[in-house]
Amino acid sequence: MLGARKGRRRQRALRIYFATDVHGSERCFRKFLAAARIYEADALVLGGDIAGKGLVPITGENGSLEAEVRGERVTVPAAEEERLNAEINRIGFYPVRMEPEEIIALQDNPAAVDRLFREEIVNQVARWCELAQERL
Repeated sequence: MLGARKGRRRQRALRIYFATDVHGSERCFRKFLAAARIYEADALVLGGDIAGKGLVPITGENGSLEAEVRGERVTVPAAEEERLNAEINRIGFYPVRMEPEEIIALQDNPAAVDRLFREEIVNQVARWCELAQERL
């Protein structure tokens, strides 16, 4: 081998794990973090489209929760809030508890919707940074 020196061990190449298009999915992000160990990656790179696709308002009344998920009205017992939130997040959206009046107010205020959406993105990225510090 040209340029090889006797007695020197060959270094392992830098291993980079790259992922993109997680669209705010907690499940995808956790799998991304697990990839560091599974693939013995030296570096993780999370590319574009990390933010969720939008907001899904959730309203509550009489011990139940309602949301429109994938174009269908879903009603679950309030005790299943965590499961509902996880399902909404799994498909790339941010679940947000709201009163019906808040939803109506947002319908005519795109700037407020944009602010709330950005807030949810920032909150999620902050949580992901904490999770990455714990796991890596």
